[in-house]
Amino acid sequence: MKRASGTSSRSVSATSRSGGNGGSRGNSLDWAAAWPARAAGTSTGPGSTATGTIATGPACSTAEDTGTAAASDGGGLAVRQAAPATATTHLNQHRISTSLTRREAIVKSFAFACTTALVGGCRSHTKMRDDGPHLGTALAHDDLRTDAGPTLGPLPDDAQRVLFASREDDAPFVLGGVAPSMEGRHYFTSNERSLHAFEPTIRGKGGGYIGVGTDQAYLFIGWARSEFAWLCDYDPVVVDLHDVYRALLLAAETHEEFLELWTRDGRLLAHEAIDQHAPERDRSHLRGLYRRQRAAVARRLAEVVATMHAASVPCWLSDASQYAHVRDLVQHGRTRAMLVDLAGRRGLKGIAHAAREAGITIGVLYLSNAEEYWRLYPDAFRRNMDRLPYADDAVVLRTLLIWKVNRDYRYHVQRAANFQAWLAEAWVGNIYHLTYERPDVDPVGLNLFETTSLPAEAPSALRAAARKKIEELLAAGITTDGT
Repeated sequence: MKRASGTSSRSVSATSRSGGNGGSRGNSLDWAAAWPARAAGTSTGPGSTATGTIATGPACSTAEDTGTAAASDGGGLAVRQAAPATATTHLNQHRISTSLTRREAIVKSFAFACTTALVGGCRSHTKMRDDGPHLGTALAHDDLRTDAGPTLGPLPDDAQRVLFASREDDAPFVLGGVAPSMEGRHYFTSNERSLHAFEPTIRGKGGGYIGVGTDQAYLFIGWARSEFAWLCDYDPVVVDLHDVYRALLLAAETHEEFLELWTRDGRLLAHEAIDQHAPERDRSHLRGLYRRQRAAVARRLAEVVATMHAASVPCWLSDASQYAHVRDLVQHGRTRAMLVDLAGRRGLKGIAHAAREAGITIGVLYLSNAEEYWRLYPDAFRRNMDRLPYADDAVVLRTLLIWKVNRDYRYHVQRAANFQAWLAEAWVGNIYHLTYERPDVDPVGLNLFETTSLPAEAPSALRAAARKKIEELLAAGITTDGT
């Protein structure tokens, strides 16, 4: 999300990601062999902590075990995960051996656990707008692909070295928010209730995926059948949570087994998975992170299962082929979680260069509601969005907060080329200028819309008003340098 102000006295302390030479860990190939996903950037060490508020949020969240559950929201850009990892472990000797009945019970228990949340206000609205976007975002969720698709296999060595060598951004001094009262929070889960709105748009899109946050990424890469995924956030501990996901994905052959690892009964097996699949120096920290956030993640995954079931949308937590695709990406080093700031100077620039070198075009870019953190778009953000190698049919997905109306968001779709055209205009100062055509909020329906018009089509009065507002904000000390 928003790049933090460098003038703040508060800081995100992450001993798990120490090392200060511009986010470079030295790119040791020996170390990369043990944990290829972390071949660049700052390292994660045992017993690391991060200061700041663990959000209890507007979202549904719980506290259990030794920690407090985090609220869910989008995230800031961050990337760093793993390359090939073998699944030959002692865990396989006494694997999660669940019968079909037991597996069905797991899914049912997750759906039941979320029912209370859905009834209690975290509702998912599945009503589609009659005048839905032409990109297909308002199409019915029918004829969904459930075929396993091709197994991608490992990346070539040269491509792997390029993709895992790019540098990360530095951790921010303070975690931003849509308001000062929201600063300093860690968003370990999403509270976007209607992400199924995006499924028809990105279904089978392929190519590369770049996105913020945590659990959202796995939904999207399962639907899109992405070929490589950069899992991004500017919060170091959120990035670390992807390492927990990675370990559990490698240990669990099925989505039922994966879900069980987030239950109280699955805790010991989850610890074993982390010990098996994480570098020794990171294990203590990741086990602690798992213990503190297990209940919050379990609740979020339960909500996703229930929401997707209600919307009749298969996802990686309910569909075997989608789960197999997500796990295949992790197994074969086709995901990388890393610390990336949307308005940073290294992270996205490095991703753009690496993607071009590896011949990967970006099919899906997911920004959550990160743009709402800025009153004026940072110049570096504009440059970062412009330099990415998009596919011809690439789409940008984002959300806009309307929590007070329906405890959810607007869901917005835009072609990447259209987004670049808007960002090229100096009078487009923020996301609200870009989405000036957004429809009125429907308090009981799915608030999905798309921007297809070009900035030249905007009314002259709007452009004049936007320029005046930009001048006022600049005079008030709001800058475009990301601070």
